[in-house]
Amino acid sequence: MSLKGTSITRHLPIEPLEFYNALKAIWRPIGEPGGGARHKLGTSPHHSWYEYEYEYSLASGIAVSGGVDSMALATLCERVKRLPENEAPSNIDFRAFVVDHKMRSSSSEEAQLVANQLQPLGLKPTVLTLQWPSDVDPSTLPDFESRARKLRYRSLGRACARHNIKHLLLGHHEDDQVETVLMRLALGHQARGLRGMKPSAPIPECFGIYGVRQSGLQSFTTRKELTQDSGPLQSEPGADQNDIEHVDLEGGDVLIHRPLLHFGKRRLEATCNFYGTKWVEDVTNQDPTLTTRNAVRHLLQNRVLPRALQAESLSKVADNMHRKLSRQEDKADDLFRRCKTIQFDARSGTMTIRLPNVAVRPGQRKQSGQYLQTRIIASPATISHMLRRLIANVSPQNNLLLEDVDVAFRHFYPQIHNNKLSNSRAAKVPKIFTSCSVYFRRMQSLAPHTDKSIRKLDPHHVWVLSRQPFPSSDLTPFTQEFPPNQQQQQSDYWSPFTLFDGRFWLRIQNSSLFPLALRPLRPADLHPFRKSLPPTHASRLNPLLEHSAPGHVRFTLPALFCGEGTRLVALPSLGVMIKDMEGLLRWDIRYKTVDLGEDDETVIVKDWQERRKEEGAVVGAVEEEGVRAGLIRKLASYSVEERRGLLLDGRKQ
Repeated sequence: MSLKGTSITRHLPIEPLEFYNALKAIWRPIGEPGGGARHKLGTSPHHSWYEYEYEYSLASGIAVSGGVDSMALATLCERVKRLPENEAPSNIDFRAFVVDHKMRSSSSEEAQLVANQLQPLGLKPTVLTLQWPSDVDPSTLPDFESRARKLRYRSLGRACARHNIKHLLLGHHEDDQVETVLMRLALGHQARGLRGMKPSAPIPECFGIYGVRQSGLQSFTTRKELTQDSGPLQSEPGADQNDIEHVDLEGGDVLIHRPLLHFGKRRLEATCNFYGTKWVEDVTNQDPTLTTRNAVRHLLQNRVLPRALQAESLSKVADNMHRKLSRQEDKADDLFRRCKTIQFDARSGTMTIRLPNVAVRPGQRKQSGQYLQTRIIASPATISHMLRRLIANVSPQNNLLLEDVDVAFRHFYPQIHNNKLSNSRAAKVPKIFTSCSVYFRRMQSLAPHTDKSIRKLDPHHVWVLSRQPFPSSDLTPFTQEFPPNQQQQQSDYWSPFTLFDGRFWLRIQNSSLFPLALRPLRPADLHPFRKSLPPTHASRLNPLLEHSAPGHVRFTLPALFCGEGTRLVALPSLGVMIKDMEGLLRWDIRYKTVDLGEDDETVIVKDWQERRKEEGAVVGAVEEEGVRAGLIRKLASYSVEERRGLLLDGRKQ
């Protein structure tokens, strides 16, 4: 490697304000009044902000490799801080992270050299050293690039969490984007792949790291939250925290931003030259036989490809695909807002939803005028985007693809999926099915109402979503262990947050003498557990299970065991534990980030009444857009007048 700089170039350097405008276009908080005091909770994946009701510093990390791209990025970030307050916020703060890949013996020295180059910019450099297995020589690995990428992102994510940073800037530029599109084209990618790298996205490779993915900020929401006083037990003053079946919702991701995607490498070199910033040139990048990207770079630089595959054309392809897919995602946002989340129970991760009636675009298939008037027009791709956002709230799987929701699409909207109409809709919509590790159950229809003002809801579009039951044979892959605090030499030691089944974040204080195991609940665990409960817990267990985890759903709950995982001692999400563990066990449990759209009427952990056994399932929702008609139940034992009175009173029966 060698230091470069001060060469003459014909390309103009990037102005600080020009860079700031590019940054503002993709990093939404700095473009909002008040320096980004309000972020959006539960917005779509292609947007980059969440909603929290407090002011905060606009702290951002910068991933710096020492190359011209990241050094130009660091230089421009430092220059942005010098802009007048009327042009850029004064509370933007940057911290640089330099990754030591440990690929060769000199890598630590090289990383420190890069850090020293950042000192004059006042960017608080931190060197992150990748930890490889002791018996592995990274340079000999055939998949070094992919493994190093995973370790690099996980190291950067943890560093951001340590420094309370939720935004990480990367130096990918226009030339990188062109190379990515050409490589994906060669691999047979279609529209979504040809958009290239997104300007903003959640940090990859960090699933399961608390504070980095789907966690780190407890959400503050104005929705109806009935978690504290819901269910059969009311919270009492002075009660222990585990006596309240309370599960908070998590929020927040570390987001990566690429503000240089519309700037070519030559302009980045000109920027470094203009400000006197030196950079490191990695000679291995010039070897076309070393990596696929190097080979593609060699072809593009030597312009040996047809004009349609040269940089200018590929850059236009990426821009066009990005605009097209962004429009598609915006339409999915609109459709998602039409999807009514009636209830979300964070204690079991169960949702009751009403899907919107949709029809395909008129040009795709002949439709009757009456059919189009009663349904929302949407393309199949838009519907897939909407279903993916919805299912991700319950599914334990990470990064669902549009193809993953095809089974749900086929069952929810068979006419659109099969591209044909049918009058026998009920016969084609199943009552239950599974997809993406989610169990879908269709609700039953209402009995006919004599009151003509109460319209019957479409029973085919009211569903309950819960986690698919675990395999009954082997739960070892889902089991995690917590040692007793004595092994940690601290009586008040809290374990790190661990992600259970891709849904629940849990940490515990284990002051007992035994290690505890976390795994899903099984049917055989409940009978001895009931006998070991104190009276107050025993009396509420059955109502809690009936309310929050009916039927098979209870066997997807996280459960704590001792005695080599044989004795059930606690159900953390329900706030229940055996008498022997009182004073010895505490926990903090939270559900992953959920996307409930912008509907303030969503009931989170709804208060179900004691007459639930006599009543049918929830089958009602919002009757007209923006107008709440209430949750309707089939009340077989009630008269028509009583049902009408309940609806008029606004009680959610």
